[in-house]
Amino acid sequence: MSGVFMIILSLMNGYVIHIKDLGDWTSWIKFVSPQFWMNHPIQQGEFSPIPIFHCKDNPVITENSIIKQVPCGLSSGNKTLDYFQFGDKFQSIVRAPWYTFMPIFLTLFFYAFWQILCYVFYLGRTQKARQSRSRKSKV
Repeated sequence: MSGVFMIILSLMNGYVIHIKDLGDWTSWIKFVSPQFWMNHPIQQGEFSPIPIFHCKDNPVITENSIIKQVPCGLSSGNKTLDYFQFGDKFQSIVRAPWYTFMPIFLTLFFYAFWQILCYVFYLGRTQKARQSRSRKSKV
């Protein structure tokens, strides 16, 4: 069951399925996803220092007797961050000192929540099983 939840949470982080393609009824899921919060600093660290992408495999075209190479679809790291909406949208949150630890806190919260929930269900199931066996053996 937890695997299903983790797949849903990881699909909603904005990388596999673009944030604009999510429906309004699923948009809240990204905010409870640890992958969503972890993906922002990772992508910002990876793409922001890249000033320009050099696409060697893009086709060469001739325009007015001048040979040009077609530019990349996403020409720089900042344009990539803007396309995936990992850029300035969260700058006020990103500058907060607690944001650095947000992925760790969310991951620990989800782990503790599911562990406590599993433990409660386990205790409830074993107590019922013990009571029913003891009553049957005494009768």
